[in-house]
Amino acid sequence: MGRSGVFIGLAVALATPGSTLALDTTIAAKLGIVKPLKLAKLVSKSAEGFALPTGAAEDPTVNGAEISFFDTGISGGSFTQQLPAAGWTGLGNPAGSKGFKYKGSLVGDTVCKTVQIKPTVIKAVCKGSTVTLTTPFLGNDGALSPYPR
Repeated sequence: MGRSGVFIGLAVALATPGSTLALDTTIAAKLGIVKPLKLAKLVSKSAEGFALPTGAAEDPTVNGAEISFFDTGISGGSFTQQLPAAGWTGLGNPAGSKGFKYKGSLVGDTVCKTVQIKPTVIKAVCKGSTVTLTTPFLGNDGALSPYPR
C-alpha cells in the first residue's frame, strides 16, 4: 500500500549530530506516512506541549541537528538526515522562544524540505530515493526529533 498509517507511538529524543541521545519520550502522532524511496512525513500535536531547546548547546541554529525515521520492529529499516545549522531559523522574539523551523532549500538539502518544532506541534517532510524505509513495518513508525535536548 505504500502508507504505513498513523503513528501509534513516536519515539522522540533530541540530539545534535554525534551526541548522546537523551531519554526517549513516546508521544502520539496525528499523521505518519512512509512511501519507500519517496517520502517520510510526520505530524505530531500535543495539548501539553513539547519542550523547546533552552540553551546555545541545544540550539539547532547554532549546532544543527539530525532527524531519524525508523520501524520500532526493525523490519522497515531506518533513515537519518543531517540538518545543518544554516537551515534553521528561530521563531518568535527572542528567536527560538516559539520554536524552530528548518528549510532544506537554505542549505541545498533536497531531501528534508521542511521541519518545524513548535510548543504544540512537530512536523517533518523528507522526500527522495534516500528515504530508505521499507513497508509494511512490523512495529510502530518512530522518529528521533531534529533538535538537541
